[in-house]
Parts: sequence; C-alpha cells; structure tokens
Amino acid sequence: MIKKFFSVTLLVAAMTAYTSCSDKDDLDDPSVRFSAAADNCQNILLAAPNGWAMTMYGDMDFGGFNVLCKFDKGGKVTVANEMFTEKSGADTTAVTHYRLDQSSGLILSFDEYCELFHYFSDPLNTDGFRSETENGFGGDLEFTVISASADSVIMRGKKHDAKIVMTPIPTVAGETIDTVWAHYLRDVATVTKEMQKGSYHVIVGKDTLSMKANRRNRVFTYHTTDTVGVRTTHHVPYVITPNGLTFYNTFEFSGKAVEGFKFAAGSEKYEHS
Repeated sequence: MIKKFFSVTLLVAAMTAYTSCSDKDDLDDPSVRFSAAADNCQNILLAAPNGWAMTMYGDMDFGGFNVLCKFDKGGKVTVANEMFTEKSGADTTAVTHYRLDQSSGLILSFDEYCELFHYFSDPLNTDGFRSETENGFGGDLEFTVISASADSVIMRGKKHDAKIVMTPIPTVAGETIDTVWAHYLRDVATVTKEMQKGSYHVIVGKDTLSMKANRRNRVFTYHTTDTVGVRTTHHVPYVITPNGLTFYNTFEFSGKAVEGFKFAAGSEKYEHS
C-alpha cells in the first residue's frame, strides 16, 4: 500500500510539473509574440542604409523585375521600379505606405496605391503583360515573411505564392541613396541590353544544353528527353541584376547546379553560377 501511494504521488508531481511548464508556454500572449516578430522584422528593414532590392515575381509566365524599397519608421516606403527607368528615368521614385500585420504569419503589406509598386498587381498592365492564368502580371502587394536577416528577407506572395527575395543595396562611398539607386537601375538596364540573347548554351564539361529565351517575358525554355524517349519542356524564369541573370529556381545539368549567369562586359561568354 505504501509503495502504491508513493507511485501515485510521484505521478501527480510529474503531471503537475509538466502542466506548469505547458501552461507557461500556452499563456504567452500571441499578440506579444507577433509584436516581437514585427519589431524585429521592421528593425531589419530599417537597418539597410540604401534600402533593399526586391525581385518581384508574379505569374510564372514571366520572370522577375527589380523594385527598390527604402523603409522608414513611420510606415512610409520610397520605391523605384526598373520598368520606369526607360519611361521616366532611373531616378524616378515615389513614396507610399507599408505595414506589418498578422495573418497566419507576419505579413508585409504595401497598402497604399502607388503606380511604381502596384504596376505588378494591377489587373490591366500598362505594358501589355497578360499571363495565361491571371489578369496582368499576376504580382502581389501582400507578402508572408518567411525569414528576415541583415543579408536577406525572403517572402511569399500571399495570393499567388511567388517567392520574393529582398537583398540590401550596397553602399557606395561618397554617393547618396539617390545616386546609388540610379546607378543600380542603369546597371540593370545595361545588363538587360548587352546580356540578353535569343538563345544560350549551357556548357558543363563536354555536355551542352540549349536554352531559348523569351527576352520580353524573361523566361528560358529548354527540353530534356528521358531514357524511353519522352520529351519534357522546362521553363526557367529569371531576374536581371547588375551582376547578371539569376534563375527563380536552380536546376541541375550534368551534375552541376545552375543558378544563373554572371555578366561579363563586352563578352558573349558568361560563367554559370
């Protein structure tokens, strides 16, 4: 009888200790956790002195385009869009509003209409981009934050689920943010003009893969044939940066993971990364 009582006492004590630990975790206020996550994310957004280069993807009929963002503490964000470089000049910017919300995760929302940003989510795109499944480009204006650090902010479009990556724009000694942004967008325009070809050949050792490019939509296409002769068409959306072309998804060819092509001025041969 004494042994049984002792066992029951230990069991009750263990349950009490477990319940105590569980209750502490369960009683943490979700709003407190969200507030901490939002504060951390905003501090990261604010910390980039020259703002962020966002790779804006929408429907996968298209590749990505550069949107530059400089976040302010008061909820204002200054934006530039590479699509307006030729139209209005590389120094064209606009100020709009952003906020951080909670909705099945931390959401970064651009909640005030701005042509330079909402160009990609407008149902009637002014440049005639029409996807097969969406009206216009098929971009988002609300993004679920997957991870945030000083090196990158990785998000997913809330509606269309495209992966969106923001990286800090490098600082250039002696230059203001305005001139840094203008140079960044002009460099993108230079790479766009010089590097985009109608076709590419990916060479790894003695193996060659031919890729065709839809330069307007920024999508490569290539074909593979399996061991029984079934032919498959692959589509590779890409974004253009001052450093070259970066693919939306890495693909493997001849045992090599191919992430993009590095720009080399005055050359038609580009190393793949």
